[in-house]
Amino acid sequence: MNQQLLSVNLDFSQLQQIIKTTIAEEMAKHSFVNNLPYMINRSKLKEILGIGETKATEIMNRADFPVCREFGNPLIPRDLFVRWVEQHTEWIDKNASDSIFRRNDVA
Repeated sequence: MNQQLLSVNLDFSQLQQIIKTTIAEEMAKHSFVNNLPYMINRSKLKEILGIGETKATEIMNRADFPVCREFGNPLIPRDLFVRWVEQHTEWIDKNASDSIFRRNDVA
């Protein structure tokens, strides 16, 4: 079996820059999530996902979507929402416009 090895030559400053950039990108994502309200309303959901009213209704009516209707208006707990998005990233990639959660490598 013929295996090819990938060889990468980086000097210390290049490696340092790659690490710094990656950390900054991840920190920006966490900062965004931490700045969301603890309970997300329909308007904020539409803004976050870059979707319209019809798609928001569709998502909020899914049996697996974490929505609380006990307080009159439907509200989504932030932490459960983030977990749901992570578990359904492919669905988000196919159905939402550009948003903070959309992966860059998906057209």
